[in-house]
Amino acid sequence: MILIDTRISEFSRYIQSLSNKARKNFRYVQKHNADLTYSEVPYEADKMEWWMKLWEQQLIRGKRVTWAFGRGYLEESLREGKLVCFEAYKGDEAIAMHFVEKQNGYLECHPPIYDKEKYSRRYMAKYLWFELIKWAILQPDIDMIDFGGGGEPDWREMIIHRDKYPNPAYKWMYVPEEVKKHPEKQKRYYIENNTLHEWI
Repeated sequence: MILIDTRISEFSRYIQSLSNKARKNFRYVQKHNADLTYSEVPYEADKMEWWMKLWEQQLIRGKRVTWAFGRGYLEESLREGKLVCFEAYKGDEAIAMHFVEKQNGYLECHPPIYDKEKYSRRYMAKYLWFELIKWAILQPDIDMIDFGGGGEPDWREMIIHRDKYPNPAYKWMYVPEEVKKHPEKQKRYYIENNTLHEWI
């Protein structure tokens, strides 16, 4: 798990907490996606299937992969009030989508979906991650975002041993510099039964 603490008063404060490289990436996606609108949208089964098939047709870390779940799982998540969907629009056209699940105290994230070849210069995934964080900071019932990845027992150990997990490496850009530099100061959060806990 890679956790982003969203218990912060302003998105601008969060951006200032990041590395120089991360802030540069943020400025880039803001500039190159200024023509887009990002918004929460209702779940539509047929549209979601189209997006998920698009994701499966593209190479993910050099190979094609399939979702571990389908429509039934998403509709159950929707009935439980957990599923939240977002789309990025250029004019009236949706060009990217992202869905997450509200768990107990945190957001469980799934991959952003978009045409990778067509929108590669927009750094679309980075744009969607930053927009999700901005949205989550405004939600009083969300303390953390879990970007996934890794297999350590708790958050502090995940930070210490992050070099062991190359696949989610790019996601560390979204973690504040102070957290990465001083893992010993971080709380030992862990996730069990879709609930965020803290070791006492």
